[in-house]
Amino acid sequence: MISKNAYHVLEYLYPGAHERGEYTLRDDGQGIYIDSWNRLEPKPTDTEIRAVEPVAMAAKRESDLIEYTEERALRHGALIKDPETDQPIADPADDLIHIRIKTNRAKVRTTNARRRGNSEQKTKGQAAVDAEERLFLAVYDLTVDIKAGTITTESEIDAAIAAVPLN
Repeated sequence: MISKNAYHVLEYLYPGAHERGEYTLRDDGQGIYIDSWNRLEPKPTDTEIRAVEPVAMAAKRESDLIEYTEERALRHGALIKDPETDQPIADPADDLIHIRIKTNRAKVRTTNARRRGNSEQKTKGQAAVDAEERLFLAVYDLTVDIKAGTITTESEIDAAIAAVPLN
């Protein structure tokens, strides 16, 4: 029997493998096991899966922290002021897809303001671009720190993202 993390371990060992197509995990009340295996590679043993579990779970935690960083940055970036309206681009509480759509629309308006606007609009447009660049660099730095193991918690990420000046 293998642990409840079996799916993540198999995902780590065989990137792109799909449960229900290439293998099936099952729990009949006695613990989780690989019920079927439809891959070219030999089916891993329970011992092999347990042996790699700590590494696989550390890699998943790292991936989760990077994804969290990107989400927090996107939500924080929603507060960048649109150069045309002087209002935040989006509501940080919106669904991520809506924030992305509104951010993309604001990028078009920012580009237009910087190219065709009056002096004030050009200044505001450049300020929005500068804020976005600071946020991008913060995400890059945090990603490096997560991979190096120096950032290990969501609260550290929250503090770093919140410290990025936007306007």
